[in-house]
This record gives sequence, structure tokens and C-alpha cells, in this order.
Amino acid sequence: MTVPVGMRQIRREDDYETRWIVVGPLGAIDFHCTNIDALTRMGLPRRERVGGVEFHRPTPETYQDQVKPDHESCWILGGRCWHDGTSLWASEYWVPLLERDGERAIWDALHVEYRRRFSQ
Repeated sequence: MTVPVGMRQIRREDDYETRWIVVGPLGAIDFHCTNIDALTRMGLPRRERVGGVEFHRPTPETYQDQVKPDHESCWILGGRCWHDGTSLWASEYWVPLLERDGERAIWDALHVEYRRRFSQ
């Protein structure tokens, strides 16, 4: 998949987890999960892999309109950010997708979800 104009993909990895992030003009979606090597170092089985999915917005959703931003300087958006996320969806959908179909499938699904969530 070619990254659409105005969109960026960011991949960040450290000793513990990897993040796949799609950023566009209306916000960002961020999927992160533990690395298999980190689980091995901790003596945990692969099935203990955990993660999360977060949506970052420069303006609040309707249910957040009376709430201060979660970040004044979001490391993804570079400014004010309201975010919301779920670990359940990550464990039920995103982590199995990564394990079954690999990183390319994560990028494709993030782009689809960005368009769905941000109406693009």
C-alpha cells in the first residue's frame, strides 16, 4: 500500500514494545504491543503478548468537549491532544492480526481504521 498524500507512518521499537502509528491531518491511530523478545526475557509465553490501540485527536470528540486535553504537547501530533483507547480490542483483534498476517497487515488495517474513524 502506498501511503496516501498527507499521511505518515511511524514505527517505533524499544526493548519492550513496538508501535505502529498512522498520522494524518485529522489525528492519529497508534497500535502498540509487547515484543516477543521481551516476553522471552521475562520468561512469559507468547500468549501473554499485550497491547493497546489509541486514537489521538487535536480537537475533542463530543463526549470530551468539557475536558482539558490529555496532552498539551502530544509526542505524536506535536500539540494539544485528546486521546482514547482500548486494550481489549488490541488483544482480540490487533495482536492476533499481527501474529497471523504480519506487519504489512497492521499498516493496511491502521489506514482503513484511520479513514473510518476520521472520515477520510
